[in-house]
Amino acid sequence: MPQRCRKLNAVATAFPYLLTAATAYSLYRLSAWRYLTVLIRHALVAYTCVSAIDPWHVVMLAPAVQCLALIAITPGALGVVEWGWAGLLGMTASYSLAHAAAFALALRLTFVLSLAVIVVAGRCWPRRDATTDGAQGRA
Repeated sequence: MPQRCRKLNAVATAFPYLLTAATAYSLYRLSAWRYLTVLIRHALVAYTCVSAIDPWHVVMLAPAVQCLALIAITPGALGVVEWGWAGLLGMTASYSLAHAAAFALALRLTFVLSLAVIVVAGRCWPRRDATTDGAQGRA
């Protein structure tokens, strides 16, 4: 049995009322996929918006910037992540502050725009009406 499966089974047996081993493993897989898509999104923003920044540098620095977001002192980590990207790209990969700041702002802008698309799509999605479900007369 792989090491991660043993750890997930240990968590599931320690908290049997919270989750089962299958649920813990499913959550682990979803978390891994989410992290991979975040890395891909960061690399694509670097590749398409700020061509001066190497996407591999962004992928390598992403875990450090995400750790900075954990110690955020503002709601939603506004500004902390952008300063983290600008500082780490400037210090470790020796990019100019202008390029690093452009990448950080492009990353925040793509996040806000994608969230806006999701909200608009959710509002425009057809909803099922209670009267068409045969729920007439039920309270």
